[in-house]
Amino acid sequence: MRSLTFTIIVISIFGRIYPWTAIEQTDNAQSHKEYCYSNIKGVGDMKKGEVKMKFGECVKVECTEGGLMVHTGCDPVNTDCKTPDLTKFYPDCCPEKLCGAQ
Repeated sequence: MRSLTFTIIVISIFGRIYPWTAIEQTDNAQSHKEYCYSNIKGVGDMKKGEVKMKFGECVKVECTEGGLMVHTGCDPVNTDCKTPDLTKFYPDCCPEKLCGAQ
C-alpha cells in the first residue's frame, strides 16, 4: 500500500502574495518509476517533469525527477474580498488584493 505524506514545508513571500508549498510522497515502485501517482482529487497520474494545475483550485502541481509531487498555492485570503481566477495558471490565478489593502 502506498503511503502519502502531505506536509507544509515552506511559507515565503512572493510579491504581495504569501504562497504555500507542500510535498506529497508518492509510490516509487520500479514498475512505474517514470510517473508520480496521487489519490488526491484533481491530480491523478503525472509523468516526471510534468507541471499542471490542480482541478478547481489555484494550485500548481509538479512531478519531480525524485518522484515527489510538489503542490504550490496561494495564501488563503478572505474570498469575500477577491476570488481566484481559475482561468489562469498559477500564480496569475491568485487573488491580487487582500481585504483592506490599498
